[in-house]
Amino acid sequence: MSQQSQMEQLVAVIAVAEPQEGGRAALQAGGLIEHGEPVRPLVQALETRLPQILEQATRFLRAAREAFPDALSEQTGSGVRLGDSELPVEWVQSFAAEDYTALASWVALDWWCLPMIAALTREPAERARLSGLREDAEPLVREHGTVQFFDMMLAAPSDESLLFVDQRTRRAFELKMDGVAVNFELHTLLGVALAQPLGLQPPDPASIAALFGELAAQAPHTVGMWNLYDHRALSTLDAGEEVGLDKWVWNEGRPEDIPKVDGTRLVVAGAPPYERTWQTTRTFQALMPKVELVRELTPDEAAALLAQLG
Repeated sequence: MSQQSQMEQLVAVIAVAEPQEGGRAALQAGGLIEHGEPVRPLVQALETRLPQILEQATRFLRAAREAFPDALSEQTGSGVRLGDSELPVEWVQSFAAEDYTALASWVALDWWCLPMIAALTREPAERARLSGLREDAEPLVREHGTVQFFDMMLAAPSDESLLFVDQRTRRAFELKMDGVAVNFELHTLLGVALAQPLGLQPPDPASIAALFGELAAQAPHTVGMWNLYDHRALSTLDAGEEVGLDKWVWNEGRPEDIPKVDGTRLVVAGAPPYERTWQTTRTFQALMPKVELVRELTPDEAAALLAQLG
């Protein structure tokens, strides 16, 4: 049996099978695309079924949280987990008798989300087109680690503009970011894009390779070149005062957390108050994050922007 015919058979199962059988087929299909099979057939199958699976899993989650609003003991023997605990066997059995499809969808969520992550990280245009799946996933994000990972992938910017203001030199730059899942990546990639224009030492080559090249067995460390803030911090920095933590652009956050100014996200770079280091890894193996310098704003444009922010 050829891989192509195997993909066709799996896609046929994904289209109609119950959640667990269909999820297992999706997981197998995800393995095929990781070995070079075309992405589009799997995306077409999943974009129809995945919203249904997410909606059904949400039904289960809401019922479980209504029944158990407080913390549960760690082990109850059902094998069906909610957060860090297992749900009581009797409740799971009772729910299954009423809405087995919702229960099965919850149990199989990993099998449906992981193949879609594998597919969309390989096809940027498809990832941008299907960003609306975040709405379907939203009720589950706080309760399910793989759905949170799925949402992170969908939230990564697609050729989105970013303004960078260097508070110390009063220079400003326009950049494009694509596929940047977390601000750890953003911080490192800003260093790659702007070290030369600003006359700074670029990040360690091993850190750059971890994002652009082969993934290292052991993640190298990046040393922070700046402290990054949102636009509200500029006047405080100019006054030599301490910036409140609510105005920091945290490396643990995402680019979508950065507030916009006139429709464009904007970061302000100041002197690092202490040395910050982190392990540099690519969040999604098949999604290469990019930050590219478009242009430096003219002195007049930069002065106008600084006046607007100050």
